[in-house]
Amino acid sequence: MANVSSRGVVALFIASRRPYKRWPLESFAELVELLRGLHVPEIVLVGSIAEEPEMRAFAQLADLPPQRVIGCESLGVLAAVIKRATLLIGNDGGPKHLATALGTATVTIFRHDPPEYWTPPNHPLHLAVRTDEFPDTASIVRAAVGIYEAALG
Repeated sequence: MANVSSRGVVALFIASRRPYKRWPLESFAELVELLRGLHVPEIVLVGSIAEEPEMRAFAQLADLPPQRVIGCESLGVLAAVIKRATLLIGNDGGPKHLATALGTATVTIFRHDPPEYWTPPNHPLHLAVRTDEFPDTASIVRAAVGIYEAALG
């Protein structure tokens, strides 16, 4: 497991069991570039062992070092990685719910499902982003900056 201990780490969850929930990988790559521009100290990819090949391919696309791909062999390992992150940005899925339960800030990207059922309402550390309301990646990053700064305290 990669060492995820730096304050300010952003974890990305790019996968989903349901294809209709997936934000395009090109948009995630743009997100990574914008986060770099904000001097985020570390960006890691999190998911299951089964999702690791997809994460490795994405890491190449986004020019992320291979050691920043964390394929977790158990829910406990995934929880430990997410707990150490300052913010989890990603598709709606299990890691987002785990992050919420662990107290890690979240920005969850919803493509088709209504977020009001799946995100704590009016919470300063959790933001649901509907892609039809945020037309481009830069607007999602701008919205995420407030959550990130709140999480840093």
